[in-house]
Amino acid sequence: MVPLFYEAVVFVVLLFPVFSSLKKMAEGDYVGLKESLPLALKFCILVLLGYALYWYFVLRHSPNVAGRGGFTFDLVFVVTQRVPEVWKRLVWLVTDWGIRGPLAEALQLGAREWLDSWVGWFLPVALLTGVLTAVLSYPATGEGDHAKPVVVWGTVLTGLAWAGLTLVPILLVRGQIVEIRTLYPTYAGLSIAIAAFLQGVVDLGGAGAR
Repeated sequence: MVPLFYEAVVFVVLLFPVFSSLKKMAEGDYVGLKESLPLALKFCILVLLGYALYWYFVLRHSPNVAGRGGFTFDLVFVVTQRVPEVWKRLVWLVTDWGIRGPLAEALQLGAREWLDSWVGWFLPVALLTGVLTAVLSYPATGEGDHAKPVVVWGTVLTGLAWAGLTLVPILLVRGQIVEIRTLYPTYAGLSIAIAAFLQGVVDLGGAGAR
């Protein structure tokens, strides 16, 4: 098991007050926002305190972590050494090796599995037909509910922050490299950011149509 696979999501708890605030802002409940924010911050503090105790008394003694050089809290070392190392590996993993390696093989295998039977052809065609029918039959009045821009673009930034926070535990282990499995939580944050970005694009298009 790659160390810090589960631990990668712990720092995401720091975004809980942000998500809570965005939800209240989307509902226009600014009174509830003022009341819930302190509770969300207390929740974050308790979770991080518990994690700090687990990190200090349990995780730092793990053979997997010790075998990778152990933890470091040297900010200069992290910024000058670990950040460039992790970034270089991350770019290589998701572009050059990722596209030519597992991603290409997975796409080829998936296409072969789907297109070998009539069901594999029928389902995508039926889905595309249904989506196009829904889009074309929906009245283009320009009316409807649109998320507030501050909520949409705040969610984009929060998703990117999610992705970044999942890499923090990797940065703090001297010899830990970025692996495919350690990026699962990162992809979740990027998915949130992309979905919110597309929502913003749709809202802008709808505003232009009006």
